[in-house]
Amino acid sequence: MSEIQIEALNLFLHDRANLSKDTIPNTVSVARKPKWNSDVSKPNHKSCAFTSLSDEFMQTKLHHQHALNNVRSKRIRAEETVKQSTVEWLENYGLKAKHLTINDFVAIGRISESRMRKFNENPTATMDQIVAEFKQDPPSHLEYDLKEVNEFECGLHESIYSYTNRVRWLMQDTRKIFGLIRGENVGLLLDSSDANLGFNRDKQLKKHLIELVNEQLNSNKIKTLYVASYGTQINALWPYPMNVNTRVINELKYFIKEQLIPSGGSNLLTGIKHVRLTLLINADFS
Repeated sequence: MSEIQIEALNLFLHDRANLSKDTIPNTVSVARKPKWNSDVSKPNHKSCAFTSLSDEFMQTKLHHQHALNNVRSKRIRAEETVKQSTVEWLENYGLKAKHLTINDFVAIGRISESRMRKFNENPTATMDQIVAEFKQDPPSHLEYDLKEVNEFECGLHESIYSYTNRVRWLMQDTRKIFGLIRGENVGLLLDSSDANLGFNRDKQLKKHLIELVNEQLNSNKIKTLYVASYGTQINALWPYPMNVNTRVINELKYFIKEQLIPSGGSNLLTGIKHVRLTLLINADFS
């Protein structure tokens, strides 16, 4: 017999002997299964532990589930940040939101014990008296815990990295030229004057406008779209805002390529009045 089999037999006999001593009258004793030692290993064989494989499987499954939830949460946060203007983004990820301002750093500091000893020895001192004395004679320095300083510094580095990525993202593609378009109902007013489209300037502008349509206007977050150009007269693509779909996007691209031509002076005031008469336009640029 092998050593493992001998050890198992001894455990079985030992448990059997204990059961026979603790037998209760009018009951039937049931032998328990031997408790295998998971540390016992046999050369060239796998461990005899019953729960090791299931435990490893559960740990792996939980680890994968946790990693998947992290990826999903990051993707949701990334999608939300795309919809936010710079002001809204700073409200959520700025120094004030992360408590990384100078006031926050001063707040985590502590006054030295030598300065506070006088107040500790005088239990009758009120908070107003302590504050008044500190205003008259403010402390020359504060004491900080090294761990708190490191965490504050790491938060600053992380914020700088986030701001750099945000600026880099805003300076890419059509966001660099037109900004970030927000809102569900968008109105596009184009300058088609001779000064803006003459001398072959229209080619570059049309190229950027087509890129704008593909990147920011051709998305699920845009519900209605209205387009008009102004020169001496107003040239509206549609009489009213249209629901965004493939046909509407194709009509807009054709309008930019073929119908956006130099048309006299730049009557901006008339163009603004015309757009204000249309309803459901609530887009803003940031």
